[in-house]
Amino acid sequence: MRARLTVIIVAWNHPELLARCLDAVLRHLPEAQVIVVDNASQPPLHVPPGVTLLRAPRNLGFAGGNNLALPHAEG
Repeated sequence: MRARLTVIIVAWNHPELLARCLDAVLRHLPEAQVIVVDNASQPPLHVPPGVTLLRAPRNLGFAGGNNLALPHAEG
């Protein structure tokens, strides 16, 4: 079934902030498709099962990260 809502999170470094953000999104929007764009973090970021992770080859900035994720969005 296709998701009605997609949440795109563009992240760079700071895995603790990403974890808090994902916790809130998954808790409050369990039906949403969640896409995380790792904007060339060092070390690379990790996401829980069920979350789509896209790794950018270099930091694309906020807009570029969203543009990378949009073709994958279903909602």
